Amino acid sequence: LVNVVAEVEKGNTPPEGRDREGQSSKSRSSNENFTKNVKPVMADSKSVSTSPQKVATNQPKTEPVTSASAATPSPPISAPSATKTNTVARPSRPTNTARSAITRSFTNKRGTMPWPIIKGEISERYGIRLNAETRGLKSRNFGLDFSCPPASSILAVHQGTVLLISESDFEGSTVTLKHGDYLTVYYNLSTVDVRRGDVVAMGQRLGRLATGATDKVFHFEVWEDQHRTNPERWLQTR
Repeated sequence: LVNVVAEVEKGNTPPEGRDREGQSSKSRSSNENFTKNVKPVMADSKSVSTSPQKVATNQPKTEPVTSASAATPSPPISAPSATKTNTVARPSRPTNTARSAITRSFTNKRGTMPWPIIKGEISERYGIRLNAETRGLKSRNFGLDFSCPPASSILAVHQGTVLLISESDFEGSTVTLKHGDYLTVYYNLSTVDVRRGDVVAMGQRLGRLATGATDKVFHFEVWEDQHRTNPERWLQTR
């Protein structure tokens, strides 16, 4: 080493075969050649993909659901429309207030109501009577019997609603009117001019008696709280 330093100080180059670090020039050239040969190999090794290959399958491709489509609500399912049916309108029932008003009106007319016939007279009164046809046996009449001309008009004695219309071979047609807590019943009609549910006024014709050569019997009743009362007490005096 002392000799090398001395040579350098004299301006001479280092001996051939060694550099300043003491490494021979032949070993350096061999290292450079080795490095040049190694670089392409390293580059090729980097180009090789290490990821696994995708395997093709027959599964259908599904598209991801986006947030917009997921947030869109499905349209509501409408209920099937109801089938329209033909319905018959029925008159509304009177309320408790209206019923009370009709009841008071009927009560206030006690003894002043018009007769249910235009012409005629009372043939049998309300109550127990002796029946000549049954050989003196007693029978009870629950209303008033009138002897009327044929085809006489039968009139409502008070405003009310037609509650019932019935038919009978013995009594003919019967019309029942409701006046709040009261009922009036008209028997032995041959024709009826009203229908169930109709609202009738005082003095309105409900129907007619049968036609014929002789007078006809018309039977009339008044009910109060489901009990028969004497109709003569409700009608005006003739």
